[in-house]
Amino acid sequence: MVPSLIRYKVIDKCLQQKGKQWNSKTLAEACGNALREKVNYDLANPSIRTIQGDIAVMRSDKLNYSAPIVWDPKRQTYYYEDSDYSISKFPLTDDDLEELRQSLHLLSQFKSFKDLGGLEQVVRKLELMIKKDSINRPPIILFETNTQAVGRGWIDPLYNFICNYSAIKIAD
Repeated sequence: MVPSLIRYKVIDKCLQQKGKQWNSKTLAEACGNALREKVNYDLANPSIRTIQGDIAVMRSDKLNYSAPIVWDPKRQTYYYEDSDYSISKFPLTDDDLEELRQSLHLLSQFKSFKDLGGLEQVVRKLELMIKKDSINRPPIILFETNTQAVGRGWIDPLYNFICNYSAIKIAD
């Protein structure tokens, strides 16, 4: 996972904790602990300037968070103005839902590959999540499925090589 995304999630989690006070230094410590735990960083905590930059990004709509992070100069702490806010709870727009629906239609066509077995469960979960308030529209793109296609047997091994960052040599 990207270190900045880990920091955003940690900052979000910290600011959700009611009754705790967080400043740039304590947020940097929490982020440093998470980075060392999740990605085995042997580095020092992120700088206060990095944390302040992360908060600025989270406040902006650059990542569609628009987080209501407030600085209390009296207590020298950050907090969420909306105590129920979380970057992981931001709502999807109708356009987002339609894009997600179309992506799911595409993904569901790859469920038959044996090495992508977990994909079927993920697709099913996502379909259930977006069905709550969605209109079922037909997929925009459909792939032909030919189980007898020549070379189809190479998709699973190639997928594994890609996932494992393995080099392969293709020769005639």
